[in-house]
Amino acid sequence: YRLLYEKSEGEAKRIASMSLDLGGGLHLIQSIVAQNRMVNRYSANLEDFIGLLRLTHLRQTFLCLVGKLLSNVEDLLLLAVGFASILDGQSTLGQYTTFRSHLN
Repeated sequence: YRLLYEKSEGEAKRIASMSLDLGGGLHLIQSIVAQNRMVNRYSANLEDFIGLLRLTHLRQTFLCLVGKLLSNVEDLLLLAVGFASILDGQSTLGQYTTFRSHLN
């Protein structure tokens, strides 16, 4: 009876440890699946953020170029109007230079 009891107790311990190992394995699989979900979610958020950064950078670059272009057009218009008024005799070169320095 004692040998049979020890054998059955050993078998029960083996089955219990095996079920714990299976439970641990199941827990490991569940944690890996949850981790993959988090990685996918954060990866998607990161891709969206990088896209937003690219769009913002392109928009900022475009606006800077447009600003420079408008500034150059303004300079050309002031130069043309100023020299036209000088050639017509409505103002002198000194008056134009003073006006231009006042604008800057």
